[in-house]
Amino acid sequence: MIKKKKYIIIIFALLSVSFAKAQQCVYQDHEYNFINYDTNYLHFYGDVSYAKSFFEKIDRLITYGDENINIIHFGGSHIQAGYWSGQIRKRLENMYPGLIGSLGYVFPFTIAKTNIPNHYRAEYTGTWDCSRITDKAPFFKAGAGGIAAHTNDTPASILIRKANTNDLTHRFNKISLLHDTSSNSFKTKLNLNKNTSISYSYSEPCKTVYILSKPIDTLSFSIIQTDSMQDHFTFYGAYLENTNYGITYSGIGINGAATSSYLKTYLFEEQLCLMYPDLVIFSIGVNDAAGRNFNQTKYQENYRKIIEKIRSINPACMFVFTTNNDFYSYSGINNPHSKAIYQSMESLSLKYGGAIWDLYTIMGGNRSINIWRSKHLAKNDRIHFTKEGYKLIGNLFFDAFLKAYTAYLKEQYQYVELD
Repeated sequence: MIKKKKYIIIIFALLSVSFAKAQQCVYQDHEYNFINYDTNYLHFYGDVSYAKSFFEKIDRLITYGDENINIIHFGGSHIQAGYWSGQIRKRLENMYPGLIGSLGYVFPFTIAKTNIPNHYRAEYTGTWDCSRITDKAPFFKAGAGGIAAHTNDTPASILIRKANTNDLTHRFNKISLLHDTSSNSFKTKLNLNKNTSISYSYSEPCKTVYILSKPIDTLSFSIIQTDSMQDHFTFYGAYLENTNYGITYSGIGINGAATSSYLKTYLFEEQLCLMYPDLVIFSIGVNDAAGRNFNQTKYQENYRKIIEKIRSINPACMFVFTTNNDFYSYSGINNPHSKAIYQSMESLSLKYGGAIWDLYTIMGGNRSINIWRSKHLAKNDRIHFTKEGYKLIGNLFFDAFLKAYTAYLKEQYQYVELD
């Protein structure tokens, strides 16, 4: 017992050191009096073994450094912007000195003439068409990331690089290009500098995987024709990893996406197998609730289908549902169907052993979006947040996550705080 107590004290000490090194507090300061900090917890329902299994992996990663942890954050425009999910990624990577983080799923959203997540940039050549899961009549099917780009041009190319070129984190040496690999599809060719080579590569249905001799910070590849029968190329995104142990956090968000949108994804299970999520955070609901024909039964059933698909890949996957933020719909209605959304998440959490993070209550409850706007934390549309607002939400979520992880450690190792 003494050894266990010493162990847990050491873990907490190391966590504190890592946060100090990052010039952050373990928990964020209670800066705003309108935020209900005392409600900022993950609320668990049903079978908690999924959460314990996930926290065990976090524990092993920090203690022994021999785990790969994959997290996917699904959502709509809140997630496509990248600030919310990016802040959670940053806080997770700063949990312990030396933790390696990977960007996971990326897509060149500039091809679709839409905003790109803030932490990377993209360039391309060639003429491309795009389809999204939010399209009423998609020209072609989108992948697990909710979007796809299609070209008949060759040569064409795509380049994805980090927004901050001085940032030495998130370097990757494993690249999985998700694309049509049929016999009449163009092939891919990585563009590497002279100091980096391909250790080996292989192709499987709908993806080509490259393992590199050293980590790099920029993905650049060309689309080439190697046979006269080849006449097109469809790209679903890329998955960027570091083969060293660490955390891969993928933010997957499409502007306007609802739960029904993610049921339109093509090869969802096949491409999600590559990501093999240990934790999925769901932030899908604002666009469902804002719709004219919201149906709680249908909303819950859509979520059930998505969850079943994910659990078919990893039966141990943990789920966290984030409630809708307080918002005004485009018709001017304040936070429509909030009770029905929460009831559905509660029911799903009970059934699948999930947790709820109640953003609506934490941010201040009814009409609190007006306060956030007055503090320059929310935009004038009273739906979306500013960069600082999303960072605050990311910090609040991580604090709730850290409280849950700390509670797990205390229970696991019977830790007793010393006077």
